[in-house]
Amino acid sequence: MAVRYRKELDIISPYVPGKPIDDVKRELGLERVIKLASNENPFGFSS
Repeated sequence: MAVRYRKELDIISPYVPGKPIDDVKRELGLERVIKLASNENPFGFSS
């Protein structure tokens, strides 16, 4: 059986994952990098 889906989904671009931490450190010349989740920011929660 063929998988059916809405044609509107054809325009969605595929997910491109972020670079590995070691690559970021090397490219930017950093010794330490802290990885945050997509729902986090370095300033904590907003009130």
